[in-house]
Amino acid sequence: MYIYPFLHWNYDKVILVVVTMKRILEENDALGRIIVKNSYEKSNAYSAYMSTLFIFMGTGFSIGPVAIPIFLTWIQTSNETHEKSLPIHTEFFIDEDKYFYQLYAYQIVVILLYIILMGALSSFLFSAIGFVIGELHYLQNVLEESDVKYKSKLRANKLLAHNFIVNKFKFVTHQHQNCITLYKNLNNITNSIMFVVIFGSSCIMVLSGSTMVILMSSDIGMAFKMSIAYFGSMIIITMICVPSQLLSNSSDSLFMKSYSLSWDEYPPKARRTLVMILVRTIKPLALTAGSITELNLETCSSIIKSSLSFVAGFRSLYTTV
Repeated sequence: MYIYPFLHWNYDKVILVVVTMKRILEENDALGRIIVKNSYEKSNAYSAYMSTLFIFMGTGFSIGPVAIPIFLTWIQTSNETHEKSLPIHTEFFIDEDKYFYQLYAYQIVVILLYIILMGALSSFLFSAIGFVIGELHYLQNVLEESDVKYKSKLRANKLLAHNFIVNKFKFVTHQHQNCITLYKNLNNITNSIMFVVIFGSSCIMVLSGSTMVILMSSDIGMAFKMSIAYFGSMIIITMICVPSQLLSNSSDSLFMKSYSLSWDEYPPKARRTLVMILVRTIKPLALTAGSITELNLETCSSIIKSSLSFVAGFRSLYTTV
């Protein structure tokens, strides 16, 4: 339920996604429900692992700038004192030293809300995409079993075998269209959000990575905070690219399964329906960020490589000045 505060402006679309998922599940048989349920549970478990990791990263980002200077001051024998700093550097119109802990508590609340919102987005994404992946796996299973049963029925009764394979292909076409509808609704909800997250996380990776390598020798506490911000942004980008890549892989697998069937043995009507399935599955399903780029592992690696290039460039520019 905690996804709704984050997606309240798309509440009707979220409900439509849930209704579509329910309709798809009701039209499956018992085996289909089991396959979809297993995929749904696996995606939720993976989302929980990623959210837990992000919570640890957020905790380190919040506590590090205060705890590390205090710890270094305590263990060092010299009289050097390491200054505490706020997790988020902002300009306040009040005395920052006097009201340090009040400002620190305020920023902790902001970081906590951000973690909750990112966890909500992750949970919503993984749940819906895991459901679609499970349904695509089930449709692959239907095609494979239908092909085997058609060959056995063909030897007993040719007419019944033809009707059987045509009906199965109609069912696959209908359910795959429901999956496409679910995917489009999900992409409409997350499209603009993904663009903001990708763009913002990319900028944070460049700025925090550059600051981290510059301050590594002078301010350990701030460098640690920047490293947490860098790796946290990397985790966010990975979190939103991985599910889209898995969805694309499942869509490609359905196309390959459809293509590998014994189509030459099917009646003309079944062949026409199979062609429709191939046409619909030839374009893989993948989430997009602002209708500009697809979210996949290639995009993720490209962003990470680009950020490291910027960091290396800023580092070399800083050392030469």
